[in-house]
Amino acid sequence: MNLFKKQSFAFRTTILFFLYTLGLILSLWLAYQFRFEFNVRPQYKVHFGLIFLWVVVLKLILLYAFRQFDGLLSYFSVPDLLRIFYAMSIASVVMYVVLRMTNTEYAAPRGVILSDFNLSFTGLAAARLALRLLRERYFSPMSGTPDLVRRVGIVGAGDAGASLARELSSKRGLGLHPTIFFDDDQHKWGSRVHDIPVVGAPETLLDPKFDFKLDEVIIAMPSAPARRVGEIVKVLQRSRLKFETVPSLDQLATGQLKVTQLRPVEIQDLLGREPVKLDTQNIATILKGRVVMVTGAGGSIGSELCRQIASFGPRHLLLVEQSEVQAFQIEQELIQQGHASVIQPVIADILDVARMRYLFGRFKPEVVFNAAAHKHVPMMESQPGEA
Repeated sequence: MNLFKKQSFAFRTTILFFLYTLGLILSLWLAYQFRFEFNVRPQYKVHFGLIFLWVVVLKLILLYAFRQFDGLLSYFSVPDLLRIFYAMSIASVVMYVVLRMTNTEYAAPRGVILSDFNLSFTGLAAARLALRLLRERYFSPMSGTPDLVRRVGIVGAGDAGASLARELSSKRGLGLHPTIFFDDDQHKWGSRVHDIPVVGAPETLLDPKFDFKLDEVIIAMPSAPARRVGEIVKVLQRSRLKFETVPSLDQLATGQLKVTQLRPVEIQDLLGREPVKLDTQNIATILKGRVVMVTGAGGSIGSELCRQIASFGPRHLLLVEQSEVQAFQIEQELIQQGHASVIQPVIADILDVARMRYLFGRFKPEVVFNAAAHKHVPMMESQPGEA
């Protein structure tokens, strides 16, 4: 493994050495051509032959000092750009000092020094950037063209939204093509972020005059107030568009997740506060080793209760449910989680007094969670007899 790493490093360094050397010689040659309008006199051609030796060596040493031989070929970002800028700036200053102190044939004219700085900095940065673009567009696992490309709108034209748009544009294999931005800041309306237009507030989606032909919307506002996120969710629900959100600000800041790791909008996004943390130690003393009954065990609240109660190690967990379909679903889920020896599905209607007396007499539950209820209250209120 160490030998492979050494060979890989040597190969990368060799490629960068030839790339930088070629770029530096070419930039200095072009600087002379620009300075003398592509009609370099013979004495200056000799002049160039004497200068390029020490200038190119100096620049290579400075690039090495600024760790430009350590980076991976196709990874190039702003810190690398700054290091190349510093290296070329120092080299140009040294060239100018040599000119002022010696004024010999080993010193380049001022016009050549200025042109050489611009060309060498731009050329090296462009070469590294081109390698990065090649990797992202053609050699990345996410660079392939998917069978289906979904048109995506992004809510939030800030840092998170801009990062998301850039990532989705470069990773075409994800199959998500950002086409439009929505933002609450009116100053951003009519502008463009990564060449993607910012058209207005999210409520624009409900305007019948606009047809954005979107397949999906991503909420990229990790620092937005929960109340505003809730309003946007209602807009998206009314527009009947699929929607997701980016990770939280804490997860993005700590590097736990990337901006492209999308997820559904969760209740925590709409709370406006941190979720309540349960006192698990006290809960464990109530549930561990006891017989626990959950009524309405197949419903949304009851099933979540069953999942959490099972993790506290009860002696027996009774899944009381009127619907055998829902009872079967939560039973199978808990079996897959390894709680088969603990759970007992029971089909029963809590209004059946005789059945409930039988269950209490047989299983003797010590803790009861009553989650049996009609979920759609307004509809059932209009039908009190059935309710």
